[in-house]
Amino acid sequence: MYYLLSTVSLIISFLPHNFLEWSARRLAFLCFAIFKIRRDVILSNLDIVYGDKLSEARKAEIGVRSWEHFLLTCIEFLYFRNGSLAAQVIDADTESFRCALGAKRGAYMIGIHMANWEAMASFISNELAPLHMVVKTVGGAGVNRFIKERRRINGLFGYERKSKGDAVRSMAKSLKQQAVVGFVMDQSYPGGKMLPLFGRPAKCNTSFSYIWRRFQAPVFVGYLERVGFGKFKAHFFGPIELVVTEDKEADAVENIARINSEIEACIVTLPEQYFWLHDRWKQSKMEFSPVPQQAL
Repeated sequence: MYYLLSTVSLIISFLPHNFLEWSARRLAFLCFAIFKIRRDVILSNLDIVYGDKLSEARKAEIGVRSWEHFLLTCIEFLYFRNGSLAAQVIDADTESFRCALGAKRGAYMIGIHMANWEAMASFISNELAPLHMVVKTVGGAGVNRFIKERRRINGLFGYERKSKGDAVRSMAKSLKQQAVVGFVMDQSYPGGKMLPLFGRPAKCNTSFSYIWRRFQAPVFVGYLERVGFGKFKAHFFGPIELVVTEDKEADAVENIARINSEIEACIVTLPEQYFWLHDRWKQSKMEFSPVPQQAL
C-alpha cells in the first residue's frame, strides 16, 4: 500500500488544480447524496448544532461541502509531496502567537479539523516553532508509513508512546525546548468526561487541563480557511485564559469549557469547511435515545 500511495501521489502532483477541485466536488456529491456515506451522522451533527435555525436544504449543502473539503485535504496532502504544505498559507496574523513564544515557555496549540489541518501543523512548524503532538496509527502498516513520512517531510513531529507516561514527558521536554505541543480537541476522547459542546454533552479530553496545570504555557486555538486549492488563511486565537485553583476537577471542567467555547466559535464561522463526518456526540446520542418499544 505504501508504494501504491506513493505512485498515486506522484500522478496527482502533475494534475491541474482545477481538475482536482472538480474531482473533489463530484466525489463529494457521490459520497453524500448517492452513496450516503456518513450522511446520517453529518445531518445529525448539524441538527444538534443548528436545530431549526437552518433549513434541511442548507444542512445538506453544508454536508456536501464538508465532504468536498475533506477530500481536498486528502488530495492536497498527496499533491504537495515535497514538503511544501506550509508554503500554501498565504495570509496569517501570527503576532500574538510569536509574542507568546517570545516568553520562552513554548506553547500549546489546540487544533480543529477545519479545511486542511495537516497544512496548519506544517505552517506552525515551519513558520513559528516545531510542532509536536501525539498522533494515531492510520490504517495498515503501509498506509501509516506513508502518512508518517509525509508528515515528517512537512514538519509535523509525532510522539512515540512505548510506555505509560512517555507522551507527557515528551511534552514537557518540548515546552522546555520552546516548541509547540499540539492537541486535537474536537473529537471524542476515550475515557474523557461528558461536557457541553454546542449545548449537548460530548466526551472531551480533560487530560489536557491536567497536563497544562503541570506544565503551564500559553494556549492557542486556530484553524485554516481554504481560499483556493492549496491556498489558506491561518486564524489564531489566544492566549486563552485558563484557571488554576485548589480544585483540580473543577478546573478541568472550567478550562475545557473555555476551550470548547473557542472551538464552537471557530466552527460556526466556516461550517462548510468543518469535518462533520466524525460522530462527535455518539455517546450523548446513545444516552438520550429512547428505549425501543420491543424492549419494553
